[in-house]
Amino acid sequence: MRELPIEIFGNYPKTEDELISRLGRKWKVILPMLYKLAFNLRYCPRTQIRTIELGLHSQLMISLYDYPMKAQRMINLAMKIGMLALVDMTYNYHGKEHRSRRFAVNREVVDLVLKTSVETNVLFNVTNTTTNYMHATTDTIKERKESKETYTIKDPSKLLEISIDSERRDMRLCDMPDDVLIAALLQRYPQIVRYQELSEVINAFYGEDSVFKLRVRPSVERHGMQYVTFRLRASSPFCSVVKESRRKPECCDLCREEILEEKFGIYKRYDVKSSIYRVTWMLNNGGKWPEEDIDFYGVIYGGKFSNVFARDNFKMFCQLVYFNSNDRKCLNAVHNAVKEGKLAIPEEYEDTKILEMIADVRESMHEAIGKGYGSEIFVHESFIYMDVLYKLLTLGYDVIEVYDCFYVKGECTELPSLCRSLIETSAKEYYDLYVRKE
Repeated sequence: MRELPIEIFGNYPKTEDELISRLGRKWKVILPMLYKLAFNLRYCPRTQIRTIELGLHSQLMISLYDYPMKAQRMINLAMKIGMLALVDMTYNYHGKEHRSRRFAVNREVVDLVLKTSVETNVLFNVTNTTTNYMHATTDTIKERKESKETYTIKDPSKLLEISIDSERRDMRLCDMPDDVLIAALLQRYPQIVRYQELSEVINAFYGEDSVFKLRVRPSVERHGMQYVTFRLRASSPFCSVVKESRRKPECCDLCREEILEEKFGIYKRYDVKSSIYRVTWMLNNGGKWPEEDIDFYGVIYGGKFSNVFARDNFKMFCQLVYFNSNDRKCLNAVHNAVKEGKLAIPEEYEDTKILEMIADVRESMHEAIGKGYGSEIFVHESFIYMDVLYKLLTLGYDVIEVYDCFYVKGECTELPSLCRSLIETSAKEYYDLYVRKE
């Protein structure tokens, strides 16, 4: 892993007086806002310079500053005082709206901002303003449910077809405002509001640690006037932090393990094996959670894997089949995965052979877990695990959730059995409330 020189931060302030001077005469207003960013960067190690990705529409920046323009001002200010340094001009794109760039973090200035904020008592004047942008969709749903009636809908039956996994090639839907579509989505999934409210309760446990706070916000993705898609998965900014095993050798990105070690010291983790297949099986089997020793990849494969690489390769292939119900689309996804180096397929395999493989895996998958749910599975999965997270927090555990993984502080030997028990009960409760058909 390459080392970054401290010189990239320029002549940064070393004392409180230098910092206040650099911020200018409005430092009492600026410093509390800068404190929020510094507080969430304090997990960067002191011994080495680490880099992170920041974007104006990223979960972390929006949760801290509400609006993209305000986030941009804070990033510029952090660069001015040497807390951040841009190390790569290239934008990394994450969806249509969100793009980010890589910044190096100066832990010395982060500590200086935190120390100065506390010692000058500027934090006593801070009010909590993290509301509008992050929960704009929720507020729109709650305050403007009548918009479905006030907006002229030529064919109301079209709204009944909306689901998280749907790709609706219908210009009549494309013409409708987001709040109309999301209000219809809320009727299809009434649990959304309940879990948005639960996320606020959970986030209170993390105080000012916005990097760990969950966000439940449905979104509408528009593809011109051809079709719209709907997405929803409860997640936090921490979910996008790369694991150490996936960090590229040439990069010095801050990794998940470094943050956990800085926050927890010693910690234990519990991973839900083949999570989306377990949740799918549960939804198709009356809310019953499958046994721990069932290896769904092995069941779908029909035997044992020769090595870890073969297993990981098959896992990727299964994901492509699960999330692409159309065989031709799945074939395109397979080709793209091969080009990106995420999947290995023998070069001599022609499309007809790959299509046969897709059909075979799809049939085996259906026999193993039942009908698939596409990307809607993330709604059910993330909501069930939110219930588990809430129960762990209320039991007094210091815990962080990342999708299907739970990290708990200390030598928590009871974690596996406890998580299995909580997941089993939470899944059944969720199924009975939101899935069971009378």
